[in-house]
Amino acid sequence: PSNLNEQETVSTLRFGQRAKMIKNVVKVNHERSAEELKRILEKKEHLLAEALARSGFLEALLREHRIAVPEVVPSASAGAPGAPARPGAAELMD
Repeated sequence: PSNLNEQETVSTLRFGQRAKMIKNVVKVNHERSAEELKRILEKKEHLLAEALARSGFLEALLREHRIAVPEVVPSASAGAPGAPARPGAAELMD
């Protein structure tokens, strides 16, 4: 290569070096059946109900020991203004 094309040659070599370092990861698209999706949703709902029950228990324990329970500030995406800060398990299960 001539001296006039030195910058372009160096740039091309750097590009080639970066391109060699690219690793592609193959991911198979998996379509789940309606039954699988229902089972996954039921599992998540069950875990959520357990977490809410545990949260309620811990809040009761804090109140029993006269420790202030911190209030949750609803985010903008959490719902309409004036909505309860913490929905109960029954509300979430509907």
